[in-house]
Amino acid sequence: MIVNVLAFQAGWFACVLGAARGVEWLGPLAVVTVVTWHVLRARSRERELGLVAVAGLFGLAVEVALAAAGAVVHQPSALAIGDVPLWMIALWPLFATTLNVSLRWLRDRPVLAAVGGLIGGALSYWGGARLGAIEIPHLAGVAAIAICWSVAMPALGAIARHLDGFAAPATATRGASDERA
Repeated sequence: MIVNVLAFQAGWFACVLGAARGVEWLGPLAVVTVVTWHVLRARSRERELGLVAVAGLFGLAVEVALAAAGAVVHQPSALAIGDVPLWMIALWPLFATTLNVSLRWLRDRPVLAAVGGLIGGALSYWGGARLGAIEIPHLAGVAAIAICWSVAMPALGAIARHLDGFAAPATATRGASDERA
């Protein structure tokens, strides 16, 4: 679990500091490394890779909406989908690596997940802005981010529960551990 948290944090800092320092490719490279390591450790690689892919598509939709609404402003980037740089989109599959490991406990607590998303999501973007990777031009942007993450956390938790690549096989006894990482 500690390795999962540390790998996520390393990927997050690679994305955010890479973008802030003009080395945008560093974040996506770090995310591919962390996601690959994560998926290789899963009992069901296909299910865990499915979760990573769904989170990436979910995140793409959220980030495009936030950028279109002016809630988040990014520097122009050659590595982008529309106005959203690849490093920002890569953060979502990176986050998915925590859902069935270090954040597993939150999956069955949707209200707590929503509150955690509301606060943690906004703080994560605020941290990215403080480090110079993004701009949040107005308070309404912070509110939009918080609302998106208060929906994203329980939704991704439910998807993670369904696509749990770390769960013990169905034939295992109820007392068996269902985590490998």
